[in-house]
Amino acid sequence: MRKHRPQQINLQHDSVIRVSGREKLRQANFNSLFLPAKFRSDSSNKAKKIVENIYTYLMMFLENSSIHGLKYLTPQNRAVSERLLWLGLIFACMVGAALFSVSTWRRYQDNPTVISMERDYKAWNTSFPSVTICPHNKYNNSAKVENRKDVQDVIPYLVNASYENFHQLKDSLPEEIFPSEQYMELIINNSLRFIHVTDADYPFTTSITEMGVCYTYFSNIAIYNSPEKWRSGNWTIVKNNNELHVNPLQGEFVFRLWNMSSGSKVVYFHNAFEVPDSSSHFMDLKYLHQLTVKVVVSLAIHSTEGVRSLSESQRKCRFLEESDLHISPVYSYNLCRMQCRVDQAMRLCGCVPHFYRNKGKWQVDLILLYIRYTERQKHATKKHLAAGM
Repeated sequence: MRKHRPQQINLQHDSVIRVSGREKLRQANFNSLFLPAKFRSDSSNKAKKIVENIYTYLMMFLENSSIHGLKYLTPQNRAVSERLLWLGLIFACMVGAALFSVSTWRRYQDNPTVISMERDYKAWNTSFPSVTICPHNKYNNSAKVENRKDVQDVIPYLVNASYENFHQLKDSLPEEIFPSEQYMELIINNSLRFIHVTDADYPFTTSITEMGVCYTYFSNIAIYNSPEKWRSGNWTIVKNNNELHVNPLQGEFVFRLWNMSSGSKVVYFHNAFEVPDSSSHFMDLKYLHQLTVKVVVSLAIHSTEGVRSLSESQRKCRFLEESDLHISPVYSYNLCRMQCRVDQAMRLCGCVPHFYRNKGKWQVDLILLYIRYTERQKHATKKHLAAGM
């Protein structure tokens, strides 16, 4: 028993000495590298204790970290060149990871959506295109107007006024015949009544556009430019669902329109959340011709509710209720272009045409518009002739 006990004590004592020797070596390296001279001799200094704890924790982290390469920086018997090599590799990997993370974040900011195909063929519903009909001659010849030549000249022009015929206004026409506040009421009261026949009882909405008074089928936003909204001055958003949904698996769907009261017409096709403007593509429909619209091959793109959580810069679009326009309580691409035309008209002549909804902040002056229009035409003609010479 006496022989074995000293051996055990010696083994334990030897192990303690070996561990404490490593700690002393690490402590000596730490004191010589990191501590100022005035702290090396004062073991009771608080700053020294704090720095020692930080250094010990850092060494433990580097030795036991699962990040590859960090543990090769701590051994004392490793060459300085080898440590620098590992340090360079670790730094390069950190830079690469940061660049990859930044590129992934930018891709999420620029293109966060994913387009996939709906596999449930029973849910392949698509919206039928909206149809807007704008007669060439919108004036009702049977309307009762004051028996004055100047009045009889201005009312047909007001009813048919658009960007295409501003030049037809006579510059000698006195502006005081009708104040601008009465323009829209005169247009609505003297417009041609739209009578027609359809193969189904689909309602249409009368709306004021850049082309004058038009008639729209299957639209959810034409109501915001209706005469009722103009008269009431109502800018609130209402729940409206005039959109017509069809499924191509149910067969061909056809919409027919004939026996229309007006003469030749312009027909626009667009979606239910859009309105036509003066630059939209159109189709001419001759007098007594029938309009037939059908969907042969349809492709509809729908977004999930998760898109609403994205910012406008990410989705690069606005929802209907996210309008910042001054001419409509709702937003669409063509309405935004109309707002740009209003801003341009205000910059050029300080007034706007009468067919835009106005909250009272803009001046409506057709005479001034006509003068500015003719001046710009003359300027463009002179510039063209000078370039030709």
